[in-house]
Amino acid sequence: METLDNLTPKQVAGLMTDNLPGLPEKENIINRVFDHLLVSPVERRLPDVLQNLLLISQM
Repeated sequence: METLDNLTPKQVAGLMTDNLPGLPEKENIINRVFDHLLVSPVERRLPDVLQNLLLISQM
């Protein structure tokens, strides 16, 4: 999870929604991502991540 700063908002949203092998349980990933984003929501582009989550959910 240390590399979250290097991911685009679309990649962060995908990390929370895609089933990727070798990662912890989805709930754990989502909690850790939001913990990371909420440290500095603007700098870490929380609004962009949420927008991408919305787009993914509409597919």
